[in-house]
Amino acid sequence: MAPLTYEGYCNRAVFETWLEEQLLPALPYGSVIICDNASFHKGGRIEALIQQAGCHLLYLPPYSPDLNPIEHQWFVLKNHMRKQIQSGQPFRQVVDQAFIT
Repeated sequence: MAPLTYEGYCNRAVFETWLEEQLLPALPYGSVIICDNASFHKGGRIEALIQQAGCHLLYLPPYSPDLNPIEHQWFVLKNHMRKQIQSGQPFRQVVDQAFIT
């Protein structure tokens, strides 16, 4: 829906830019954006940007990976990557292939 490839650490500036330029323009009015409690998901212009787009922000309860569907996908992705790395493939190639498949 709103892909972004970024090398480095995600911080509030990166998240705000992605939110403003990629995600929010792609969402229908009234959409609900669900965030975990990562520090870069809070503060700054995040709430204002979401409200201006006519969307709603909902935070998951702290320490609740079971409620966050992406955590289940990361588990599957990491297991797949772990097997590929053990086969001797370069790390960057493994990462790229994991997101393509």
